[in-house]
Amino acid sequence: MDRHGTIETHDIVADAVDAAPSASPTPVVKRARRPWLKYLLMFSVPLLIAAAGAYYWLTSQGSISTDNAYLQQDKVSISTEIGGKIVEIYVKPDQMVQKGDLLFRIDPEPYRLAVAEADAAIRAASVQVETLGAGYQSASVDIGAAREDIAFAEANFGRQAALMERGFTTKRDYDAARHAVAQARE
Repeated sequence: MDRHGTIETHDIVADAVDAAPSASPTPVVKRARRPWLKYLLMFSVPLLIAAAGAYYWLTSQGSISTDNAYLQQDKVSISTEIGGKIVEIYVKPDQMVQKGDLLFRIDPEPYRLAVAEADAAIRAASVQVETLGAGYQSASVDIGAAREDIAFAEANFGRQAALMERGFTTKRDYDAARHAVAQARE
């Protein structure tokens, strides 16, 4: 019998001596011996496994693999001296750049506003300096007028004192002149 369950003619052996004439012959199935199949399987399976391993090893030689996923590359960190929002980028990923190439543009509007605020503060300080200068000049004029008032009051007091000694003025005029000197000095 083969592996499909059919009976082959060369496997059936009829024993004519033992069979009765009235009975139908019964087939006797005998298994054929195939010693070459056993040796074929013993050698071919390990050879197939070795051939598959050799094929995998030879074809995987060109691929790169890693256990920790760390690859070394020449990368340079780029940073600016000032911070801000990037509005334009002039390079693409993995593009080679040279020293001096424009990489990106930072939004200039916040810096324009800061410059305008600084200019306004400078103008306000200039106005304040002018105001202080005018105040200084006014104070100088006031100081000069006060010195003249002191000189006038002292001269008037000196006259009143001389007149008082001679008896030609009143006590009230003398006291008023002395009070005018004290006020002018204040």
